[in-house]
Amino acid sequence: MSALGQLGAGIAHEVKNPLTSIRGYAQMGQRKLPHDHPLNEYSRTIEKETDRSLEILKNLLRFSRQETAEMTLIDLNAVVADTVKLVSHQLMMKEVRVDPRLWTQALHINGNANQMEQVLLNLCINAGDAMEGKGGGTITVTTDVVNGNVARIRVADTGSGIPPEIVKKIFDPFFTTKPVGKGTGLGLSVSYGIVKDHKGEIGVESKVGEGTTFTIRIPFAAPAAEAAPAAAPARERRVRVINLR
Repeated sequence: MSALGQLGAGIAHEVKNPLTSIRGYAQMGQRKLPHDHPLNEYSRTIEKETDRSLEILKNLLRFSRQETAEMTLIDLNAVVADTVKLVSHQLMMKEVRVDPRLWTQALHINGNANQMEQVLLNLCINAGDAMEGKGGGTITVTTDVVNGNVARIRVADTGSGIPPEIVKKIFDPFFTTKPVGKGTGLGLSVSYGIVKDHKGEIGVESKVGEGTTFTIRIPFAAPAAEAAPAAAPARERRVRVINLR
């Protein structure tokens, strides 16, 4: 697995620069041509497909752990709320409704908001794809607390469910059930790695014909008093007084 990650990182770095150049020339062509010029459509297609290729490369780099992210104090409730806003309109086009049910208090963890948003976007979009063939449905995103010190996020859909033989492979890199061109098979493996980097766990439960639930558990950030151990108490000093008179 380590060798596979290094290979992916090497390919990503080598291909990224020429793709960026192609994207730049496509954008330049759009600026120089009249808006209604027929070649503009080709330029936009080139830019769109280049962006898709660059996104695949980003996933390869994340999979190989070549990209590091800064960890700060974040509120998972805020991340979930922002993600729901981003994805709701897109899923509405598929007649899929997103129902957020957030814990009443902030859920503070040490993490990276962009990475956690990526995980949630991936889960919601996958859930939307699973319900597209059923004429729509509902994705319920719930946050709560487990054992008093662990934040939990559940993303549940009313889709067609996942067969047990596929559930076993669902976090494997490059494994996908989507048609060619629709997925890279890296989304869930990258999400798995991100959650692990946050010292958390991600799991899945599914029933064919009923739906699927992904569950993420991440420990709370340690309070400031716990994060830094208290200084050791100063040793008691005894002074012996000598009378010189």
